[in-house]
Amino acid sequence: FPYTTLFRSMPKKQNDLDPIIKTTLRIPESLLKRAKIRGIEDGQPLQDVIVSALEQYLKQKGGR
Repeated sequence: FPYTTLFRSMPKKQNDLDPIIKTTLRIPESLLKRAKIRGIEDGQPLQDVIVSALEQYLKQKGGR
């Protein structure tokens, strides 16, 4: 993936065998703002909001 930086760090919530990577996304500003607000309302960092949304999307689509 040419636009993905494989920055491995200590996993936070993921299992120990699933490293965390750092990547860059281009998303609409309004979507980012809504995600940030939801994170604040739920007391979660933006990263957790995005990971949760992506996991939910993949689960609905039959992703692994």
